[in-house]
Amino acid sequence: MAGNALWLRGQWRRGVLLTCLAAAGGCIPRESQSILAVDPQASIPAIQEAARQKDRSAVPALVERLGSDDAAIRFYAIVALKEITGQTMDFHYYDDPEQRKLAIQRWQKWIHGTPESRLADTPAR
Repeated sequence: MAGNALWLRGQWRRGVLLTCLAAAGGCIPRESQSILAVDPQASIPAIQEAARQKDRSAVPALVERLGSDDAAIRFYAIVALKEITGQTMDFHYYDDPEQRKLAIQRWQKWIHGTPESRLADTPAR
């Protein structure tokens, strides 16, 4: 009988601990939405918004996101770049790292060869 009481007390403590941990999970502040956010739940909506707004000033940050380790971030970044610029520079989010690196270099050349006025003012095709 005493063994059962100890077992129940241990179970109760575990239950309280798990409840506290679950409740605390909602108290951790989330990263604010930004294209360069580390958390995909914060970066992907920002990437999508840049695409919806055809925000050409976001192009350099989107190109940076093409180098992400997260395939979803790379996917949304190239979709946004295509929407904003009409270009993909033959980037595929699923390619091996070396192929992606070459495509990112093409993007960087495009950015540096593009006058700021064109990035900021020209409507996307």
